[in-house]
Amino acid sequence: MRAVPPVGGSGESIDSLPDGVLEHILGFLPSPEAVRSSVLARRWRHLWKSATGVRIGRRNELMSVELVRSLVNHLMLLRGDSPLDICELTFGDFGEQDDVAHVNLWFRRVVMCKARVLRLLLLGGDYLDDLYSWLELHNLPLVSEHLTRLLLGGVRVHNKLLDFSRCLALEHLEIECCNLSMVTEISSDSLKHLHIDDVLLCRDSRTRIYAPNLVSLFLDLLCRNCRLLEGLSDAKHLALISEPKKFIFKRDLRFCPMFQKLKTLLLNDYWCVPDDFDALSCMLEHSPVLEELTLLLGSKMNLRVSSTKRSAAISEHLKKVELKCNVVDDRVLKILKFLCTLFNINSINISKN
Repeated sequence: MRAVPPVGGSGESIDSLPDGVLEHILGFLPSPEAVRSSVLARRWRHLWKSATGVRIGRRNELMSVELVRSLVNHLMLLRGDSPLDICELTFGDFGEQDDVAHVNLWFRRVVMCKARVLRLLLLGGDYLDDLYSWLELHNLPLVSEHLTRLLLGGVRVHNKLLDFSRCLALEHLEIECCNLSMVTEISSDSLKHLHIDDVLLCRDSRTRIYAPNLVSLFLDLLCRNCRLLEGLSDAKHLALISEPKKFIFKRDLRFCPMFQKLKTLLLNDYWCVPDDFDALSCMLEHSPVLEELTLLLGSKMNLRVSSTKRSAAISEHLKKVELKCNVVDDRVLKILKFLCTLFNINSINISKN
């Protein structure tokens, strides 16, 4: 790392900036580089200890836990109580049980440093081939008034860790490639965005998600054993999008709840398989106050719905139905025919944007 030359002709350099600004700048650097800034000058000797970010490892340059043990231990010890804005810990592999203890210690220490963003990723090995090779995080709840975003990847967790009742500011939670086989509930009153991707769930019990203020939800599970729609029954706005080969929604429809508060609903073509519109019909019949329906098939076409011409099972509040499609093909025509029958419409005007 080289000292930055004076800016323009003013004669001022980066050294003229306050300590707080320099600590913020150092927080964007990988931590090993931030530490090396200590050789620039006497003033820089200790600035890295209060850097607002700790960044260890990169996805394209993975290091084992053992390789960075000494560095991270010194970082956590020497920074004292200096608050953190963000911490990213990315490792390629772990070995001895000591590695597990160190990662758990760092994880808790970062939370104590008032981190707002915490990302912990274990990316080494093929975790699906050996279900016992996961790095296991301690089954203790997190307590933080500052944590707003948490990403966990490649670890095994238990119930208490995913009880976020004492993380009052947490709004974003991402769980990727993790083992949740011992988890029966994920709960948070503050959570707004939940992303669960490629995780292993318990085969013999149902995982409950309690997040009353959730705005967006992404699920892609390795073991699908949950009643998802039941957990979304209090939503006011829903976008349900699934790939053709997924079966979780269709299985859930056997137990479909009433969506008593649902005002707007977006569905993709997964719900509109030609000659079998049971899924679409079920969602409409279980949404008694629905006002807007969007079918995501690709450009726009609008369908005006008369409040007096519809199946008795469809919400009397439904005034707008919008189809988005790239091409008006046989599949789209079948969907249109079904909607025309459902709403007792004799003709429809199609206009593509």
